[in-house]
Amino acid sequence: MPDVYNYITATGVIVPDTADILTEVQAEYVNAFGSDLNLDANTPQGTLITAETLARAAVADNNATLANQINPNEAGGIFLDALLALLGSERTVASPSTVLCTLTGIVGTSIPAGAQISDSNGDLYELVTTTVIPVGGSIANVPFQSVLTGAIPGNAGTLTTIVSNILGWETVTNPANATLGTSTQSDAQARLFRINTLASQGMGFAQAIISALTNNNLTPGVTSLTFQENATSSPATINDVPMVANSLYTCVAGTATPLAIAETLTNTKNGGCAYNNGLGVPQSVNVTNPFSGQVIPVLFDTPNFVTVAMTVTVHQFANVQDVPSAVKNSIIAYAAGQIPNEPGFVVGASVSPFQIAGAINILSPGLFVQEVQVGIFSYTLQGTTHNGTMTIDGLTYNTEITPGDGVSGAGIPPSTTVSSLSGSNAIIVSANSTADATEIITFTPTLTLQTTEIPLAVFQQAVLNPALITVVQV
Repeated sequence: MPDVYNYITATGVIVPDTADILTEVQAEYVNAFGSDLNLDANTPQGTLITAETLARAAVADNNATLANQINPNEAGGIFLDALLALLGSERTVASPSTVLCTLTGIVGTSIPAGAQISDSNGDLYELVTTTVIPVGGSIANVPFQSVLTGAIPGNAGTLTTIVSNILGWETVTNPANATLGTSTQSDAQARLFRINTLASQGMGFAQAIISALTNNNLTPGVTSLTFQENATSSPATINDVPMVANSLYTCVAGTATPLAIAETLTNTKNGGCAYNNGLGVPQSVNVTNPFSGQVIPVLFDTPNFVTVAMTVTVHQFANVQDVPSAVKNSIIAYAAGQIPNEPGFVVGASVSPFQIAGAINILSPGLFVQEVQVGIFSYTLQGTTHNGTMTIDGLTYNTEITPGDGVSGAGIPPSTTVSSLSGSNAIIVSANSTADATEIITFTPTLTLQTTEIPLAVFQQAVLNPALITVVQV
């Protein structure tokens, strides 16, 4: 057999060039039928030669594809699931979005579990447990979950349509946004997840801590994180995070409970290593060390969120049925980490117009991206409001806040803006607060678009809102 057909060798799988296979098949036909054989593709023998060439090329491609399934960096589907299982791991399980609703109706009306509501777009939510309308004709904080798994929208005040015809059930609404669910991991996401959890059995070193936090079996619900340590015997500020001597800092995103994160850190860090809060949303959870019996406050952050707006200018040079949808879907996939070797919008990752353009080129090859402009639509910080005053304090920092920025949150009147900064962790706003609360406050600056990267800190995470993506066709 000619060497070109030895597809599997000691060094791996070889996929020969189709032209080489064609040359070999033509040579075999010439040897069999004589040197005067017409090899033109339009002849009967030319058709047979082409068919044989394509068949042998398909065998080579199939061998290469199958062989790659034992390579965890190339595997996909059930083969990748098997490799994850070798590490005692699995893909993130898809979860529905959840929301709390207020129901009204005739007293005594029983609404069975599974009764459905929807928004104007037809996104369906179903009642989690059977609920009875009490005296007064209204009941709040009734749990619903989306019929489909994933990030199903449920913006405040939009779930108002009763789909299931229940006699006596009159109205429904959701006062607050839904908590978005998650989709199961794609192959690209699962491969990155495997890399991030390779040291799940270890303890003490950075990779082991990151792996334990990322591993869904150990800390369910973590979607991304940043980690850093101060290995010196003196306090230091690293990536804008003040850190005490011999300590670690982590900022964790996702739906994992603070207790689960704190217990994972306790179980994997070295003894005597201290913790830090940074400039994100500070968390402090008391954990009892099972061996020493000590109750130790475990410090870490959850991220401040930066909502990004963007304008994408594209030229269509091939058939794309719906250009705006193709662009938006490409960006959504990129942000969700569904492009191989690209983590997307994770904690600490900057927003790059260049990478967004690349994602569109990969997923929508019929489009030429002329320009991508990005800008900060809003960002969040934790702060404390005081009833009857214009001061909001307890901010971890105020250096990014500009007078004139919009301010919103519970107890903050509509159309409130920043009047001035006060010290390093407080602001004066244009209206008195109506509540005493420590809460997440949203700031809305004047939107400025740019073609350069938006750098984000290790305690920040970009958030994509498809409604803020403008597509311009030229």
